[in-house]
Order: sequence, then structure tokens, then C-alpha cells
Amino acid sequence: MKVIIFAVWIIGIIVANVHAKPTAVVFTKDPEAKFLNLERLPDETEGHAINASRKARGLVLMGNGARWSNGIVPYQFGSGYTTQLQADVVTRMRKIENLVAINNARCIQFRPRVSTDLYYITIQNGTGCSARLGQSTGNVTLQSPGCSDDGRTFHELLHALGKSEMKERECLFHEQSRSDRGLYVKVYPENMQTGADQQYLIYENPMADMLNSSYDYSSVMHYAKYDFSSNGKPTMEPIQSNIKIGQRYNLSNGDIQLIRRYYNCSSNGPTLPPFTIPIEPAYPSMLLSTYSSELTNQNLMYNRNGSSLPNFYYEVINVTVPAAGSYIFQCYSNIDTFGYIYNQAFYPLSPAMNLINAFDDENIERWEFSFMLTFNSPDTSLLVVTTYNPNMTGSFLIAAILLSPLPPPRRQQQRQQAALLPPLPPPRRQQQRQQAALLPPLPPPRRQQQRQQAALLPPLPPPRQQQAALLPPLPPPRQQQAALLPPLPPPR
Repeated sequence: MKVIIFAVWIIGIIVANVHAKPTAVVFTKDPEAKFLNLERLPDETEGHAINASRKARGLVLMGNGARWSNGIVPYQFGSGYTTQLQADVVTRMRKIENLVAINNARCIQFRPRVSTDLYYITIQNGTGCSARLGQSTGNVTLQSPGCSDDGRTFHELLHALGKSEMKERECLFHEQSRSDRGLYVKVYPENMQTGADQQYLIYENPMADMLNSSYDYSSVMHYAKYDFSSNGKPTMEPIQSNIKIGQRYNLSNGDIQLIRRYYNCSSNGPTLPPFTIPIEPAYPSMLLSTYSSELTNQNLMYNRNGSSLPNFYYEVINVTVPAAGSYIFQCYSNIDTFGYIYNQAFYPLSPAMNLINAFDDENIERWEFSFMLTFNSPDTSLLVVTTYNPNMTGSFLIAAILLSPLPPPRRQQQRQQAALLPPLPPPRRQQQRQQAALLPPLPPPRRQQQRQQAALLPPLPPPRQQQAALLPPLPPPRQQQAALLPPLPPPR
């Protein structure tokens, strides 16, 4: 009984009670064969790795040649590159510098060419993706569009960091050319285009040195399953199940360690100039916020849903959206991440409970999750960030983007629209009253008007009899007048 109570108590501690009911829309993966490898074949004018009839990486081909002096690679741009394309390539150079630096101490550095440079690379906009191996005066071809993304630029610049002329120099080349590759992948030459088999040659010691590194499926130098296929069938497959190959978006941890060992890097070198790796979301103008963290061996572990293996580090993140709408969540990392969305609570001991959906890769070349959620109102959801393979650690960043806000409910929308519209006119009777109040008063009725006018006029003369009373008396009649006259004198 005590054991049961203790288990319930532990579950209660790690459960996050968050109420959210979003509708998840999954980004569907593109078919693997859809992605065309534009890295050029050696039977063309310039091969993918030029001046190297035999090549290797993961893996360094050994010889008497020197690395780029002090890890500094001068560069210039050829024709065909706009100012913006040049800025994009330089940003990717800065990314490589910062990824391989140890405590910001310079390991390798790309800088513009000066007149005294004997060796330098020329970056040009040509056909396909190709690079001359190692310290030399040669071209790095990055076709735009087609090869002007992060992963392909990284791939070709890593070739440029290596060496050419196999028996006399060293070179960084492809992961599948390691002497131990037979333990990790199967290669099918019968499915390859003519000349492509040169990219899959195996190199044995002492010609090749793997620098004590393990086989790296996630290397940016590893080819994908269908690269250079002539018939739509795989040219190479991992022997182990649930393994992915051919990413083209970042340097793996193995790539970083190999470059550090190859150039004998330490934390005592010159300090790199300040640089912030930019976030490049799908819709930069609508970027709302970012969240950065790191999976370490201090994180809790669990058996993630969908995998039969144990020991996956994870982190639970509360995602709160400020308004209704469709949101995109993009992950950026140099580890292969995996995301899960839960609508109420996350139970590590029952990872399928309350699960809305799971999100793996954006596509076969970009092994970071990217998904869209639609919220009908401001709300909170749970995002569990873990990894594709167990026991993996590393930093990650998640960018939240508001793709399109949802219109408010109809009644609220009507209220908002009404608030923006001019007020409706009053009812007709009220309108008539308001108009009447603004008009001059109507003239009084005719009889009242006559009375008012009469009151303003001088009084009418009295009736005739009344006028006679006011007149002096009329003289008496003639006879009466005669009586009033003095008597006439007697006749003469």
C-alpha cells in the first residue's frame, strides 16, 4: 500500500495540469526520392570533390600535406552572386566557426582574401554543388537556387577544409567511405548512376584515419538513401532499424569533433569576434517569440511513445498563445529532436495518455520537428521535447510563429465592426423630432396668426355710434338754433 501511495505521489509531482484543446495539423513528409542531390559526379568537368580520384571523410585521408595555415581560409566571390547571396554564405561561414570553436576560441576562420594570400577559395554560382578539397586555389560551386541552403553549403565548405591529392595530402570526405562502413550501411552499386560509385569507395588504414571517431549517421557529410539513384531504388541503406541518413541542415556533434581534432583546436586560441547565429523561421515577419534550452544528463528520462527503447531525456514546456489563430512551432538544434503535444497533462509513465500528436522531422533533410497548431481562443498546451535516439543531449531553440489569426466569433466580430462604423441614424420619428428641434418654429395657425398680428396693430376705431359719442355735439336743428338766437329787431 505504501508503495502505491509513493508511486501516486511521484506521478503527482511530475504531472503538469494544463488545460488546452488545440487542433493539430501535421506537416506531411515529402517522399525521400523527391530530394535531388545536386552534388556533382566525378565524371563531369569538376567532380563533387575535385582532384580526388579517391576520397574519404569521417575519416581523414592521410599524407604529407598541411592543413590551412592556422585554420584560416581566405575566400572571394566569383560572378553570379548577389549581395544578399554573398551575405548568406558568409553567415554560414560564421555558423561553422562558432559551432567548432571551443569556449569561443577560434578553431577555423574564413576571411576575405587579400593580395598576399597564396591559397584561397572562390565561391561561385555554377552548376550543382562541388568543392576543391583542401588548401588550394580552387572553386567552391554553390548553385543558386539548389545548393544555397545551410546544409549543402556546410557540406562543401567542409570539403574545402580538407585536403586533396590523396597520397600526398589529407582530406575531409564522406562518412560512407570509412573502412568500417560495412557494419553500418549496405551499398547498392547496381542502383547508382554512372560514376556515382566513386563517392562510395572504402578507404583502409593507414591511408585513412578515422581520428578515433565512431560512425556518424547524422553527419552532414553522409549521403542519403536515394542519392544518385538511377532507377528510384535505394543506393544505400542503414543496417540498423530506425536509423536516418542524409541530413542537410546542420553540423552533427561528430562533424564538430572531427574538425576540432583535425585542426588540433583548443580553448587557448584567439577569440572569435562576437556573432549571434540568426534564427531563420519560415515566416520571419510573423515571429512571435523563441524558447531556448538544453537536454543534459540532468534531465529526467523516460520511454518515449512510439519507441521500444528506454532512456530518452526530455523537457516539458508550457506553450501559451495570446490569441486565437494558427501557429507554427519550429525547432533548431544540432541533435535530432522529437516533439509531442498533450492537451491536458503529461504522464511520463504513460506517455500515450492525453497525447494529441507526435512530430518528427520537417523533411528527410531537416531532422528537426516543425508543426502547426490551431487554437480557437487564447490557451495553453504542453510541448514535450525529446530526441529521436536515446541518450542524446544538446541544446535546442523553438521559434513560435503566428501564421494567421482566426476571426473573432460572429457576435464579437459584429460588435467590433459596429464600434468602427458610424452610429446608425435614429428611428424615423426620433429623427423627425431631432430635425424639428433644429428647424425654426412653424408659423402659428392662421387665426392665431391674425390674432397675434391684430394685437400688434393700433386699436381699431370704435364703432360709429361710439365715435359719435366722442365727437362734439351736433348743432341743434335749425328751428332749435333759431330759438337760441337773440330775437330779431322789430321791423323798421
